Amino acid sequence: MTRQRNQSEAPSRAIPFVIGTLGAAAGLGLGYWIATTKAARDAADDLFKGWRLPAPDFRAHLPETPDDFQRVDDEVCECAESIITEASDGADMAILVDELRLCVARRLHPDFEWPPAAGDHPSVGQLWGELGVMARRALVMETTCDPTVPHPLDLIPVPQP
Repeated sequence: MTRQRNQSEAPSRAIPFVIGTLGAAAGLGLGYWIATTKAARDAADDLFKGWRLPAPDFRAHLPETPDDFQRVDDEVCECAESIITEASDGADMAILVDELRLCVARRLHPDFEWPPAAGDHPSVGQLWGELGVMARRALVMETTCDPTVPHPLDLIPVPQP
């Protein structure tokens, strides 16, 4: 003889269903409110400012030829003029280097969102580091746009084919 369970003692499945339905409705309502309210969108944008998904497929072109380095030097010159003129006396060198590096990176690869993020293609991080060194060199040596100072590549003979 099997014992039949009393239906009044069985746990009700209606309560979790109702709680789940109310939670889903609240989530949809909150999502709709965020999507349609400008203040909420601005708050969400501020929360995620500076965050982006990595771009592992984007490969940055690294300078390899004298022409590549000349292009980087030209971009450093263009960016440095505005950054140096806007900088106040006694400006922090690290901030100037970062601003100059960011400007040059954006001019070289305008379709990429700089600075690099963890998970980007390794060439992006390598270019970012090299641009930092080039920007610091230009600011410290004060040779950003001085054509009379020979660049290191000008001293290296380039073999002719």
